[in-house]
Amino acid sequence: MIETRLLQPVTPTDLVTVTRLHDDVEAVDGHPSLGEAVWRDLDQPLEAVSAGVLATDDGRAVGFAYVYRSDSFSPPHWAAGVVVHPEVRGSTGVEVALLDHAVAHVAAEAGGLVVLWSSNPISATTRLPRSPVSATNGISSRSASRFRSPRNRRGHPASRCGPSCPDRTTARG
Repeated sequence: MIETRLLQPVTPTDLVTVTRLHDDVEAVDGHPSLGEAVWRDLDQPLEAVSAGVLATDDGRAVGFAYVYRSDSFSPPHWAAGVVVHPEVRGSTGVEVALLDHAVAHVAAEAGGLVVLWSSNPISATTRLPRSPVSATNGISSRSASRFRSPRNRRGHPASRCGPSCPDRTTARG
């Protein structure tokens, strides 16, 4: 059974777990799942409201989402990154559980727009969280996803991203 828990703050021990998961996924996928901005904020959060959500299956880390207030202010928003082990992608609801928990955290911290950055385009068939926060979201064919929460408002070297940096997919609530 998949369980999620909020990591706030993300402790050094949590960071080791996340790094191992990310490295395992990168070895399979051939590219990083989390961008430089996530690693930078994990290393040194800009604000105390940054948080991670760890998904485990029988105690084994199978997914991680991280949300933080973006340092770009146009428009003010939260940014999110997600990594999910290929063995559980799409079949166990890990992605939905991670994003639901992350968006709930944003709503608890006064809400705002959440932009999900992904190194893989999100297809129109990807099932995003169906919480009150995002129940009406529609996905465009471009690839970061956007969620609007009910209330308004707020590593690795850059070369890891390479020429295939994340596309932007948007979803609006």
